[in-house]
Amino acid sequence: MNISIEKPSIGWNCFDWLRKKESDISKTMATNPNQFLTVPSKKAFDVNVSTPIKNFIKTMVGDKEDYSASVDGLNSLRAEALLRSNYKDDCSKLLRYYDQICAIEHKLPITENQIRIYFKWQDGFVSGGSLFGSKQKTNGSWKLAYEKACVLFNIGHAYSELALAQNLSIDDQMKTALRYFQLASGVFSFLKDYVNANSLSDLSVDFEPAVLASMSWLMLAQAAELIYLKSASLKDDIAAKVAAHAADCYKEAYTSSKTESAKKIIPENYINIMFVKHLLFQSKTEYHAGNQAQADRKYGLKVARYEHAKDFADQAVSKCTIAAFTPALRANQDEVNKALTAAKKDNDFVYHERVPDVKTLEVIIAQPIAKPLPVTFPITPDFRDLFASLVPIALNNALAAFSSKRAEIMNIEINRLREATNVLNSLLASLNLPAAIEDRGGRDIPPSVAEKSNEIKRQGGINTLDKMINDLPESLQRNKEILDEANRMLDDEERGDTELRNQFKERWTRTISSTLTVPLREEAKKYMDIIQNAINADRVVQEKYRMNRDCIVLLSKQTHELAGELPSATAAGALRDSFSVRELQRLMETVAAIKAEREVMESELKNTDSDGVRARLVAAFHQGSHNDENSIVVHEIESIYTPLRQQITESVSKQEQLVENIRRAHQQFQNEKQGNESSAIREEMLKNLARAYDAFQELLSNLREGTKFYNDLTPLLLKFQNKVSDFVFARKTEKEDLMKDIQRGIVGGNQPTTTASTQQAGANPYAASAAPPYPQSQQPSAPPTGGPPPTTTPDGSSLPYPGAYMQPFFPMPPGYNPYNPFFNMTAPAYPMAGATQYPQQGYGVEKPQSAGATPYTRTLSIQLYASSLLYFSVLSNPTESDMAAVNPVQTQWHTFQYDHQEFKIPVRYQNPTKIGQGAFGAVIRLTDTTTGRTVAIKKLIKPFRGEPVYALRAYRELIVLLQLKYPNAHIAQLLDVFTPDQSLQEFQTFYLVMKDAGLSLSDYIKTHQLTEAEIKKIIYSILRGLKLAHSAHIIHRDLKPSNIGIDPETLYITILDFGLARVASSEIQTGYVQTRWWRAPEVYANWERYDDKLDTWSIGCILGELIVREPIVPGKDYVDHLKKILKLIGTPDETTLREICTPEVAAFILSLTSEPGKDFNTLYGYKYAEGNLQPVSGVSPHGVDLLHKLLSFDHRQRPTAAEALAHPFFDGYHLPTGEPTANTIVDQHQDATYPVDTWKKIIWEIIQNAKINT
Repeated sequence: MNISIEKPSIGWNCFDWLRKKESDISKTMATNPNQFLTVPSKKAFDVNVSTPIKNFIKTMVGDKEDYSASVDGLNSLRAEALLRSNYKDDCSKLLRYYDQICAIEHKLPITENQIRIYFKWQDGFVSGGSLFGSKQKTNGSWKLAYEKACVLFNIGHAYSELALAQNLSIDDQMKTALRYFQLASGVFSFLKDYVNANSLSDLSVDFEPAVLASMSWLMLAQAAELIYLKSASLKDDIAAKVAAHAADCYKEAYTSSKTESAKKIIPENYINIMFVKHLLFQSKTEYHAGNQAQADRKYGLKVARYEHAKDFADQAVSKCTIAAFTPALRANQDEVNKALTAAKKDNDFVYHERVPDVKTLEVIIAQPIAKPLPVTFPITPDFRDLFASLVPIALNNALAAFSSKRAEIMNIEINRLREATNVLNSLLASLNLPAAIEDRGGRDIPPSVAEKSNEIKRQGGINTLDKMINDLPESLQRNKEILDEANRMLDDEERGDTELRNQFKERWTRTISSTLTVPLREEAKKYMDIIQNAINADRVVQEKYRMNRDCIVLLSKQTHELAGELPSATAAGALRDSFSVRELQRLMETVAAIKAEREVMESELKNTDSDGVRARLVAAFHQGSHNDENSIVVHEIESIYTPLRQQITESVSKQEQLVENIRRAHQQFQNEKQGNESSAIREEMLKNLARAYDAFQELLSNLREGTKFYNDLTPLLLKFQNKVSDFVFARKTEKEDLMKDIQRGIVGGNQPTTTASTQQAGANPYAASAAPPYPQSQQPSAPPTGGPPPTTTPDGSSLPYPGAYMQPFFPMPPGYNPYNPFFNMTAPAYPMAGATQYPQQGYGVEKPQSAGATPYTRTLSIQLYASSLLYFSVLSNPTESDMAAVNPVQTQWHTFQYDHQEFKIPVRYQNPTKIGQGAFGAVIRLTDTTTGRTVAIKKLIKPFRGEPVYALRAYRELIVLLQLKYPNAHIAQLLDVFTPDQSLQEFQTFYLVMKDAGLSLSDYIKTHQLTEAEIKKIIYSILRGLKLAHSAHIIHRDLKPSNIGIDPETLYITILDFGLARVASSEIQTGYVQTRWWRAPEVYANWERYDDKLDTWSIGCILGELIVREPIVPGKDYVDHLKKILKLIGTPDETTLREICTPEVAAFILSLTSEPGKDFNTLYGYKYAEGNLQPVSGVSPHGVDLLHKLLSFDHRQRPTAAEALAHPFFDGYHLPTGEPTANTIVDQHQDATYPVDTWKKIIWEIIQNAKINT
């Protein structure tokens, strides 16, 4: 979440002139002879809506559709619509933005606990009743409904401005002004109801119901006044009725403005004009009624009407406080007085009619010609939704419900089939069928048993089961650790929030953590229940494995070995042609047919076409039949599965009769068979083998499902952990902002002035008085618009989180028990799943802590006590099992040869396999039997031989790995360093124990065609690790795919081999660095002068290699390599060459043929297969642009790692505060030129004194 909100809009506030001196007010109003009023605008603050929405869509939709352009368009539209000076000329962008937020309110859950965007606005009105001493308040909310209401308020302001800007002397413009006033009235009337429906009145003084009602009546009154101006020349009876309508509207506006809740908000000048105009139009109503009495020859009535008009005119003049309005009021007063004098004279001398009492005069019935125009959607006729293809939340939930129900029924029916088949298999195994009728005695293997043995061997035999059963605990532990880390982050955040709430009491005004995290806690509990079910299922599988392993081992043997294990027996061939044998053979054929039918049924259950159902759900939603979604789901599910259910029921019923026939035929076969003891033993053995075959197939199926279950669960848990991490980080930012406000309040002696939507109920800082707010039934009413009533904007409170936007597809059905073939109806529903979402801050992400925070208590201190040469302390966050791996008590060693290299290591490390070997080190993968983890151990090969450079290289790698121990930083994590040598004199080598990084990226590239999303993830991770290293002034100097590890399942990246790394300095550095194909041109251009951008060139080479799957500049030697670089990126201009190269190198390059460079879009951009609209390889224009920048010949133009992370190619991944930096590496010997023995002593002392401080 970003709350960048100190960049204000420049929204014009028409009340600014009310805060000037009285002379300025008069001057301003003199330009508006009719004294029409406008509504002030609210001032919007800039806010970045792109990142939270992109992250949400990426999480929920994955890479199926790219909405980046739409989200960026929304962000730009908001800025153009709200961050402007005024709307006097055009408000089309404002209207379009309002239409757009109306369109997304049912598609994107913008709330405090989902898409967190804090909308911040400044009030248009000033509360407190003072024109000169008060200040407009700034407040905000996480609700999209608040943003919508603020925008609607500004639309009303814009309409009033546009009306005021018209030239009323021109008929067409007067009609335009009339329409704008009526539209403004409709907006404020609608807004009043919308604010009530969405409980927004406490968020701004502008949203006080009485204020909105007053503004709506005011706009309508001004519309009626325009109609009066046009109709004043018509018949007096009509003019009187129109004037009466204007008087009534001004009266309603004035009455609402004088309520306790509004009178200290609406300026006195406005209230005065409303009241005076009410009197003015009452005067005009009576004046026109007097004129009509003249036409009707009712001269006494005429005098009475004029007298009444004079009373109103006199009051208007006496009550007016606006000097600029007084002349118009006096003109009306003079006109009425003149007419009254003439009427009295005529009546006194000519007509002598009785003048009725004013109290008995008939009330003039108003003619409500002006009416508020309703707010419609869309407001703009040519509106086009930026997110037209995004599925609304309600529809998405319906699709998810359909997928869930479909998966549930599919599971039930498949398990019915499997249960029936298991019962049948158990019966056949207990009767030794079909082996009993195939057995010819002796040591021959019955054909069915031989077939089963061959099938087991084809599927890998007992070795496959052993491997899969041994892999389960590790998969389980991996998932538990992810979920435990997510729960820990939630616990820590809630604990911190509670402590601060207890400390600051009522000043801690944000929402309680326990309230916000309820949906996250519920989701975590669902995942924990799922894992517990899996643990229970593991036990079932392991027990079945234990009971059947011996027979499975037997079936896994070669045919002659299996025959030797079977007991011999007397031949039963004499029964081969008996009726019972033939009957059993026929029944076995029926069994085979039933099993084949069930395989077809299971396939149909899994592959039912649901496109039609989805289409009907979409159609129902677009037709507005939202309430029918559930019934459509139920109806369509039933129509799909009812025929298949019937077939399954028939198959199960058929089996019941088949079982009876098999039992009867087998009993007859047993009666005819001549048995002996050896035959009984052989038959029992054959039964056990038949059971073992069935158990093997079940175990293999269960373990495959279990492996898939855990592998599918891991990305879901990572996505959940990432969601928790984002939530915790957003709350941390919110906490820091609130702490700053509180601190300012303490220093200044006042409470913080900014208000969040999370204030406790009843703590409304905008209340005009202590009087209670109006109940709904007593609130001042606004003029009815006749349009549809406003609806409540979804605020997420009634939507499950994260299921408020659920995926319609499931990797596993709800309640799915991955191993037990029988459906568990009581299992909790499986959470919604989506495409694997790469965590923004890596595996097991931890957001950065603020300065001074101490999130990790374990500090790894390496001290050189003897020579006092070095002291440093590094923050790290190892797990408990990692802690056991650091500095173990090494009492027992074992020595072995591996790949021509001798290793002597603690006995705790077993089962070596090769990872790689180079000139300076050999790396093997082993199992740490103490922790159960897989680790990589690197042996430094003769680091103290010959020249001191080898010892220096070993020292630098050790120093870098010891100090760059940051969690999830994509840098090799050192767990231990040891030497088997017992003294400094014997010291010849040492070993580095690190977390296993998986495959090398070079091997992974050879076997995988990477998608753009995978390429983006890999390069982002490398840059993130590199940013950390560079922040510590470490240059890697040998980045290449073979020095980068990758987990093939999660694509987690680890930067390896810091043997060439060193602390950057301004001194001359080693010239011969980097492997040639990934070497930066400045190594040639200026030999020993370079900086950390050396590494970003290598990343550019790796990015190109990921795209085309081969090195992009494979030079045969350094000259050929330089030529290939120039051919690829082009020859720089002469000025640049002479600035960055030595004279010799510049002259050499200028002597070569100038190269224009290749078209990167052609080489590395999207590639399309014929007839396919989706790219099959390559990267987007953003990716091509990043590659072009990384491969800049001039290193001054090349981005740093931090700058590359901010490139648009990484939108949705890049979060500056989530990309850690490090303290500068402490290395007092970086430029030292010690002899080998000195380096040897330094390294020995570091290893001996390495320890853990807890």
